[in-house]
Amino acid sequence: TGLLEKAVFLGEYQHVNTNGESVSGAVIFAELVSSLKRTVARMLVIIVSLGFGIVKPRLGPMLHRVLGVGALYFILGSIEGCLRAMRTKQDPSKQALLASIPLAVLDAAICWWIFTSLVQTTRTLRLRRNVVKLSLYRHFTNTLIFCVVAALIFMVWSIKAHRFTDCLTDWRELWIDEAYWHLLFVIVLLVIMVLWRPTANNQRYAFSPLSDMADSEDEEEPKEAMMNDAF
Repeated sequence: TGLLEKAVFLGEYQHVNTNGESVSGAVIFAELVSSLKRTVARMLVIIVSLGFGIVKPRLGPMLHRVLGVGALYFILGSIEGCLRAMRTKQDPSKQALLASIPLAVLDAAICWWIFTSLVQTTRTLRLRRNVVKLSLYRHFTNTLIFCVVAALIFMVWSIKAHRFTDCLTDWRELWIDEAYWHLLFVIVLLVIMVLWRPTANNQRYAFSPLSDMADSEDEEEPKEAMMNDAF
């Protein structure tokens, strides 16, 4: 989806540079593909934060919630993206800005769900004393915290500088509004690719209830030995 999105945007920008006119249908299609990409990315992050394949063999009832949230995000993201593409930055009706409010609320709810799930998953790994998986999730959590903070800072600056001004004096920097989010997405993607890269010891990250039980048994054996020595 990301490759298709960039290909459509590239064709649109090349057409504008050549003919001086924009193809509205291509922009709307690119925004729909972009919404699909962001929806899939959020669904995958939610699934990972729930511990699927790491501490849980299946999602169970949570799968329907993930699909429901993904469908709602795709609808709201498509509406916001199409309005943003069809309206100018200085649109007096502020329809694109109003459409971004429910999307921002849903994004905040998704972030809350992700971080609460990460807390539960890391607590489970800590109780099981699985240091390898716990370290993986700690790096993943730190990356998400950095991205959320960076997104909030840039969002406040962008709204103040480009949305609530009567005259855009820095119009040459408007491309940052689009490029920043793609750059942030690439950073998160690269971190995930590094953390979950194929290695010779990939099995240590997989869900393995037997090994967890074995670890607990190994921890109980010294306790039993100490009790026998005491008697």
